[in-house]
Amino acid sequence: MLMLIYFIRYLLYQGYDVIRFAPILVDKDLFLYDNKFIYPEEGVFNNGYEALRKFSVPELRYGVFWLYCFKNHNLKIRNYKVYEDTVSIPDIICKSKRIINLNYYGYYHIIHSNSYSCQISSEEKERYFKKTCRYLIKRYYKRSSIRKYYEYHFQRKKTDRFKKAIN
Repeated sequence: MLMLIYFIRYLLYQGYDVIRFAPILVDKDLFLYDNKFIYPEEGVFNNGYEALRKFSVPELRYGVFWLYCFKNHNLKIRNYKVYEDTVSIPDIICKSKRIINLNYYGYYHIIHSNSYSCQISSEEKERYFKKTCRYLIKRYYKRSSIRKYYEYHFQRKKTDRFKKAIN
């Protein structure tokens, strides 16, 4: 773990504004969730819009804070009841000058059944999700690949994650 911290500091010192990791998602019963957060290409982006455009493929999810390490201390986080990360991350990425994507499992995300997002009804989640997508469609109207990503997700129906046991 200490090596990872030094590596992150090194990358931030090298001028990266955003470091993106691949996560492993598990719940308390050690069920592994279908991972829609892994961007397959390791590499550097020298423009935030380029990174966001590459991340905007329907099979990928990129709007969660635990995928990233950010250099900027003045991050603007929108005040949403849920999906505040989904609505805030595109702007953070777009304002970044240098982003690196690592295919390194740098984060183990444990899904807690007692978290707020797991407590609200699926209808309420769907309503917040649609609100978030509508905002992002308007926000990125002139960036067609990014806008189309949110249009796609606006149309899709939210489904439960596929789970399999870890052996």
